[in-house]
Amino acid sequence: MGEAEIDIQPMITSATAFGDAGMFGNMQLGKWLKSHDNALLEDGTVNIIDGKVKQAISSSYKI
Repeated sequence: MGEAEIDIQPMITSATAFGDAGMFGNMQLGKWLKSHDNALLEDGTVNIIDGKVKQAISSSYKI
């Protein structure tokens, strides 16, 4: 259990850049890269899936 701050601005930017996501088929819009500056376990992609902008992330928190 814990607390995390997540910057969702890249997902919002991707969604607004493409306007109506329902007009597009499933596609990748962007990627949030794993780095030493975040706790991601793997890169997180921003996708349009079934007309919705989605991003799945996996993260770890080390004490």
